Amino acid sequence: MKVLVVEDNPGDVRLLQEVLREAGARTVQIAHVSRLGDALSRIEERDIDVVLLDLSLPDSRGLETVERIRAAAPDLPVVILTGSSDEGNAIEALGRGAQDYLVKGEVSARMLLRSLRYARERQRQIEEVARAHRDLRQVIDLAPEGIVILRDGKPLYVNRAFARSLGFPEEGRILTRSFTELVHPDSQAEVAPLVKDAEEGGLADAAPVTARFFCRAGDVVTLEILRGGSVQFEGEPATMLATRDVTERERLRARMVLSDRMATVGTMAGGVAHAINNPLASVLGFLSFVEDELLRLEPDVAPTPTTRARLARVREVLGRARDNADRVRSAVQNLMVFSGADAAKLVPVDVRRVLERVVALAENEVRHRARLRLSLAPIPPVEADEARLGQVFLNLLINAAQAIPEGKAGKNEISVATKTDQQGRIVVEVRDTGVGIRREIMDRIFDPFFTARPVGMATGLGLSISYGIVSSLGGEIEVESQVGRGSVFRVILPPTAKAVPIEEMPAASPPRAPRRASVLVVDDEEDLGVVLEMALPEHDVAWVQSGKEALERIRAGEHYDVVLTDLMMPNMTGMELHEEAVRTSPDLADRFVFMTGGAFTPRARDFLERVGRPWLQKPFDLGSLRDVVNAAVLGPSTPPQQGASSPS
Repeated sequence: MKVLVVEDNPGDVRLLQEVLREAGARTVQIAHVSRLGDALSRIEERDIDVVLLDLSLPDSRGLETVERIRAAAPDLPVVILTGSSDEGNAIEALGRGAQDYLVKGEVSARMLLRSLRYARERQRQIEEVARAHRDLRQVIDLAPEGIVILRDGKPLYVNRAFARSLGFPEEGRILTRSFTELVHPDSQAEVAPLVKDAEEGGLADAAPVTARFFCRAGDVVTLEILRGGSVQFEGEPATMLATRDVTERERLRARMVLSDRMATVGTMAGGVAHAINNPLASVLGFLSFVEDELLRLEPDVAPTPTTRARLARVREVLGRARDNADRVRSAVQNLMVFSGADAAKLVPVDVRRVLERVVALAENEVRHRARLRLSLAPIPPVEADEARLGQVFLNLLINAAQAIPEGKAGKNEISVATKTDQQGRIVVEVRDTGVGIRREIMDRIFDPFFTARPVGMATGLGLSISYGIVSSLGGEIEVESQVGRGSVFRVILPPTAKAVPIEEMPAASPPRAPRRASVLVVDDEEDLGVVLEMALPEHDVAWVQSGKEALERIRAGEHYDVVLTDLMMPNMTGMELHEEAVRTSPDLADRFVFMTGGAFTPRARDFLERVGRPWLQKPFDLGSLRDVVNAAVLGPSTPPQQGASSPS
């Protein structure tokens, strides 16, 4: 196959040659020109099979370039390879005669080679049809688009492309059905008037309509009805529709839209988490202080029935306040999954072991609604954080259970299965026989805060968090559902060749500091400064509200055993304070402990990894705070507890 590459960027041409060579395209010969005028001269020699065309050339730009190529050689296939991903531009280019529209950076070697071969093959088919002057049946059977001919709502003829798009090996198998049986109920409203318009006046100028069709295997495929009109078939009037299979395109588009949404939420989530975590750390600290003081005061209170009852009531109210604050903390931690602020340590994980633990946790929710069936085939480990991966599967199991009404456990089933696909990826399926998901909300189920349940019954974060976790692991989640018949969610993850590590014994908590130490607290939140002063009564605590003030004290010669500083502050960050301490007081730089509310930047993340100092995720409980500070007092021989954040 001889390909004429019309491209003014030599680097792109070299890359293209390397890509085709890697794809094994030994039979592809490439000729290169950088201007449209040179391309038109070369086309006149009639020794080119396909033109691979950039839309931005020194002597021609945009879709005019396609028109000039097509005018010079109407029978020569043109494949566009451009840097613009404008969908409207792509549709117009295809309408003006281009065979395909590919975007630089988004096309693989295999896709490019397939497109070139397809373009040439399609052109050969057209030429063959023109030469042979075959009848309509032969022509439409060779067409790459799907063709279906109808009369009175019943298919009279379908070509191979249409049959293949619905998964039928033989065209005749479709002719025993009515056309409406092939169309999914959700698309009947769009397809019925379209067929009527085709019968009456044709759809040559109408915009393509996307519709869902039933596939032979029971799945649903998406076809684009491109055009239609009245034809003569076997001597009688009939209606012809031309279709194209766009199932994969629609899936990719949905993933791109969802990725854009997630990116937007991620940007917002980091700021929201930081704004909530700072005051929440103060609230939890004050509650802990009040609880501790209450325990100390109880012996001094007269032990009458009335006072005991009042103290019990106060403890109950404090407990409820703490529980509600913990709910806020949990919600914020879920938000931080989107921002990537709580980056987890990835290790090889046995997925089947995670599933067994998750099933045990979800058993009480499931057993009143359905039978649970496990089919856990051997699969390779994946590189993940076990707790996060468990959160994904627990969300899917709970969702599956809640899609089934209570009291019908004997009639319903939830199945969990593991397998590997043809690419060797791990596939975990969670299938239920519940109510299913309506088509109109299918595109929104992974949106943060979206839920179809009544207000107050769900946060709408479960599936979106699961999507974020799986995407961060290089995987994807697929979903299929039919209303009234149930849903299946597939988690697809890449395998890892690493072995699953043996579980280690948890490290012992650091001992209490052997001496009274001086601690400098640097945080712009006044209430948090007060909390930290109260939380460390065994030490001498000084609090300042800015990094600049802390640096002035350090330069003035004040001695501190530990500097406990917020990572992100206005004017001078904790990172900048540490860098100044390295220059002016190197010994003190080794006694820093950082706090963060979750607003990580790439620089902040790199900084924490580089300096190797312990850090606390706000909101933290006071026990974790004391442990980390006491470990810092003991010195560098004690292993730092990075990211310490124990539950209250």
